[in-house]
Amino acid sequence: MRSLPRHGHQLLRHFFLLGTLIIACASLEAADSGAPSAPQPQELTAEQRQLVAELVEVLELKKIMRQGVQQMLTLQRPVLESQLRKAPEGYIDQLEELMVDRMLQQDLVDLYGPLYVQHFSDAELQDLLNFHRSPLGRKSIAAQPAILAGSMEKGRAVGEDAARYAFEVLKQRFPNYRPGP
Repeated sequence: MRSLPRHGHQLLRHFFLLGTLIIACASLEAADSGAPSAPQPQELTAEQRQLVAELVEVLELKKIMRQGVQQMLTLQRPVLESQLRKAPEGYIDQLEELMVDRMLQQDLVDLYGPLYVQHFSDAELQDLLNFHRSPLGRKSIAAQPAILAGSMEKGRAVGEDAARYAFEVLKQRFPNYRPGP
């Protein structure tokens, strides 16, 4: 399997950043327009807060969030380094550390609670807790990092294959065009 040409990796990074910016801008636009992006959740009851707090604990969401943020930053490190070429030594490391710390300061019950109660009844939340406390549920939780890592690798491979295909087709359609770095 051939790897992407150098400009292909650069384009993929730019597409990823562009997609991130588009999502962020769309979110800001929806917030600015006053139009809710999703149904506004109700306040959590004390029972719902307790159920969600237990789910956050059992699902190890803080640990998963840290791993996800660190993986995202690892993937974005080359982009950061190219964007911040003149940054002093240690700047990017500190930037990443500050971002991880800030993101992990979030109260996960406040962050995820409205999402859970929007999609699950109190009884279903209790059923989720019971499942995740079971041996199969614990195994599922333990397997998630490996499944996520594997799916990211497969997704990367599929994305690279799609980019190679697209570049080959476009090279045939536009034989006089040579993308530059």
